[in-house]
Amino acid sequence: MQLTVYQGHVDDPDSDFKVIWAGRVVSASRAHSELELQGEPISTQMKRPGLRRHYQYGCPHALYSTVCGASKAAATSPATVASVSGTTVTLDAGWNGSVTAAKFLRGQLEWTPAGASTRRRTIIRVSGNVLTLSGLPLDLEANDAVNVVLGCNHHAFEDEGGDCEGLHNNIVNYGGMKWIPVKNIINRNPYY
Repeated sequence: MQLTVYQGHVDDPDSDFKVIWAGRVVSASRAHSELELQGEPISTQMKRPGLRRHYQYGCPHALYSTVCGASKAAATSPATVASVSGTTVTLDAGWNGSVTAAKFLRGQLEWTPAGASTRRRTIIRVSGNVLTLSGLPLDLEANDAVNVVLGCNHHAFEDEGGDCEGLHNNIVNYGGMKWIPVKNIINRNPYY
């Protein structure tokens, strides 16, 4: 039960009563002719967890977060910039090693300009040695050293095109619900 306590003066002409406490009643007990209410303020309700995870096929974890658990260090490859044009960065040949270049899609390009902190941009397109980034790569020039970090398509198994198992070796932390039934049994004929 929600409870709001107001305070004011009975003879106040404009009935301007101010809220001095708001919350909910947690318990009640009777002591002789009185009722004692225990309450918790609304601020304690705000400390509770908010949104819950959705029931979904793909993994909801942010890549390389503590919940994901994939190793960012193991997924990082050093490379050298050949040229920069707008949001497009061309890397020297062989930058991706033995990994298919397309696996870096939704990954990151990282670099540290002299006297500045590390900068990162998400890779939104990969075509051979050319990466298209989510924003301008400020202070990035030809011959600069960069780190290219693998992306993830948030699907589970390698044989189905997923990156979690084969690419990141992280299937134990996969957060998706891969086995959600795709057929609705409610709208089907039970006699087939």
